[in-house]
Amino acid sequence: MEVTTALSGAVKRKVKKKIWLWLIGAGMPLLIFLSIVLAVCMFPLFILGGDSLYYSPGYEYDMYYGSESGGAAFKLTGTGEFLFPINTQKIVITSGFGMRMHPVLKERKLHTGIDIACDTGTPVLAVSGGTVSFAGDGGGYGNLVIIEHPGGYKTYYAHLSVISINNGTVISAGELIGKAGNTGFSTGPHLHFEVRKDDSPIDPAPFLGLVQDIPNVLPEELKYTEIDAHKLKTFLDGRDSMLSDEPYFSAIMDSAREYDVSPVLLFAITGQEQSFVPRSHKDAIKIANNPFNVFHSWREYNTDIRDSSRIAARTVINLSKNRPDASNPIAWMNTRGGSGGYAEDPNWWVGVSKIFNQLRQVAAL
Repeated sequence: MEVTTALSGAVKRKVKKKIWLWLIGAGMPLLIFLSIVLAVCMFPLFILGGDSLYYSPGYEYDMYYGSESGGAAFKLTGTGEFLFPINTQKIVITSGFGMRMHPVLKERKLHTGIDIACDTGTPVLAVSGGTVSFAGDGGGYGNLVIIEHPGGYKTYYAHLSVISINNGTVISAGELIGKAGNTGFSTGPHLHFEVRKDDSPIDPAPFLGLVQDIPNVLPEELKYTEIDAHKLKTFLDGRDSMLSDEPYFSAIMDSAREYDVSPVLLFAITGQEQSFVPRSHKDAIKIANNPFNVFHSWREYNTDIRDSSRIAARTVINLSKNRPDASNPIAWMNTRGGSGGYAEDPNWWVGVSKIFNQLRQVAAL
């Protein structure tokens, strides 16, 4: 009896061993296959640099830079904090900052900088003083130089043909850092230039003093008019709004003036999107830097108030293109007749209009 039991146990162990060997043999090819699929899916993230790593699913701001075919018209105002990174008589921005159709992946991606057209070998200059924190192969960026500046800012210079500076070098504005090229993930000679604040990409154009020439198609009631700023601040304070504080209030007012957009409209959008950002909210500081929810939301696009208010101002102008004369202008920028606009909620414009009319009375001179 004991011998029979021992034999039975040995047989069971052999059967179990064969089953495990079979499972391993059958499962290993499947595991290898899944690993290959995962590697193929992840490969673009490693070769495409910032364009792929900063994807935002929002479509609301496709029209920020107008035509996606490139060649948007810009001019230098001479008011930028940074120097322009190349010396050129004619500025051609072939791809601006913002959502675009990726030229290879054919998906909507956040383009994290601007592409400046130039020939291979064009000298590239540091836009401001700082310390070189990276100089080398940047994967999809090609030959890349990153400079750290005071205040948590970084500038990126990508696709260089030559790097003329070493990592760790302290550099001054206007110094040569390399030459433009076509290295990395690039379809032609150009300089990809980025500005990042606390490692989040923001629109470089204002820092360079670049202004896009876009026709202001807003109706007169939505264009810039002087208001009683004190009354508006008092109204916002009464709602415990962080937007009555600085630099938020002045940044929104400055963007309204710069792009000839009603400041009341911009504040009305913040009221609809974020209830004017109550100071008591645990994320008030983050929300106050993007109270317009540009590029989908403040959670996904971490920026500063100057950047987000400029994007919002340009967005409402571009979303107002081709508006039928008889249509409500705020309703049109909401949905653009069903083709997608500022917000997915088709009744967004109702709330914005109500707040707009209220603020216009509050802040009237």
